Amino acid sequence: MEHPLCLIMLGGDAPGFRAGQALTTLLKEVTYVVAADKGATHLLEFGLFPRLVVGDSDSLSDDAREACFKSGAEFVVLPREKNFTDWEAAFLAALDAGYRRLAVFGAFGGRFDHLMGNLLLPLAHRDKWDACTFYGEGFTAYYCFGDTVLIGRPGDTVSLIALTDTIDNLTLQGFSYPLLDYQTHLGSSRCLCNELNETIGHITFDKGIVLIVHYRGQA
Repeated sequence: MEHPLCLIMLGGDAPGFRAGQALTTLLKEVTYVVAADKGATHLLEFGLFPRLVVGDSDSLSDDAREACFKSGAEFVVLPREKNFTDWEAAFLAALDAGYRRLAVFGAFGGRFDHLMGNLLLPLAHRDKWDACTFYGEGFTAYYCFGDTVLIGRPGDTVSLIALTDTIDNLTLQGFSYPLLDYQTHLGSSRCLCNELNETIGHITFDKGIVLIVHYRGQA
């Protein structure tokens, strides 16, 4: 049985049309909603209220704060001077609440260092979660640790980005450019911009961590 799903909304770019569609589709699975600071404003734009608002309130408007307060949301107010991000605090709060499946919106846009920090943070707490998916405008990004079945449509663009020094015995099935027992490395561009040629793609390897970026349609 799959674990329940926690939605975390960060304060980056608000979900656009396609990310909003994905958000609406996921709501039937979501049982807990966490906002990191300005992420609460993004949720309110979709008519949604967080159960928990985490952050230092440097980007949360008074109106959004009041609306969340009236809805019964819990607040964890952090100091502005701290050695961790609002995203890390929200992420750990979701884990502390017992959630091992996470859907993350609002992680993209704005500063590049924040974007990279957003994507790499979950790896520092790998033993505490099972699935963590980032939703952008028309794409998803998530981690693979050795075996993933990817469901999409022929023509979807899929990029694999090595996050460890070596990826051993990488095999891709269901792609326009298949691989068999291939070894790739951190920084290699070999696995960027592949395409599905079936509705299901299968990715396997023996060692390492890969970030999968899946665009619906051609990127």
